[in-house]
Amino acid sequence: MRKLYALAAVGGIIFLYGISLFSHPVKVELNAIWEHEGEEIIAEGMVENRMGNVLEISDGKARACVYFEDNDDIHYGDVIRVRGTVGDYSNSLAIYATDVAVIKRWDRDCISVSYLAENYDAYAGLNVNVTGYVYSLSRDYFYLTDEYSEYRMKVYANDTSFLQVYENVYVKALFSYNPKNACFSLNICEPFHGVFLHD
Repeated sequence: MRKLYALAAVGGIIFLYGISLFSHPVKVELNAIWEHEGEEIIAEGMVENRMGNVLEISDGKARACVYFEDNDDIHYGDVIRVRGTVGDYSNSLAIYATDVAVIKRWDRDCISVSYLAENYDAYAGLNVNVTGYVYSLSRDYFYLTDEYSEYRMKVYANDTSFLQVYENVYVKALFSYNPKNACFSLNICEPFHGVFLHD
């Protein structure tokens, strides 16, 4: 009789394991979430906007809204992995997330001024960590340039007194592009933004 109970227990474990394999949510690209309405999915994308508990993410092919209440530690430019159910949201579809994990923080990689300028459309409105050289200084802003002075970006900062012209720095800031005058700017406005000197 004990052997029968042991076999039944092992059989039950194998059965539950098999069910768990089939119930695991599928990973979906954002342009295909409409095919999975009402289903639990996994998706990835870069945070491009925040509106209260709603995050707008993009994977380079499409955008999607993610409803997630506990998003205080998620910032513009972070790449996140979302697990949740696809459902209606404001005449569209959104992912109602039960779990969000930050795959890559926006400030983990440092990009150059020239790379940012040549790929500005991918970073406009996002936090960036950019390296370059101080070109000129004013009381509340300075210009950041690449090593060949081909590109310049205005950096708005509360304090520039510790900087020197031609000093190599990296700047953590919100990147903006104004198409009316074709100007790039970096705005140091949040606590985790700032100017840091290279060693």
